[in-house]
Amino acid sequence: METNFILKNVNIVDVENGVLLPAKNVVIQGEKIVAIYGEDDIFLSDSFRIIDGNGKYLIPGL
Repeated sequence: METNFILKNVNIVDVENGVLLPAKNVVIQGEKIVAIYGEDDIFLSDSFRIIDGNGKYLIPGL
């Protein structure tokens, strides 16, 4: 069963450009990030679990 969820208000560490992208909403379907939205834009669906990422950081797998 595929798990779909949204990390809401998470800070993204962009290691490629050396910047922090604050308060983003990250849409994940299965094992893939399919979209990244600003804090005021959010993709909502009943089939997605929303996880509050406030104060948390998302970095790429190293």
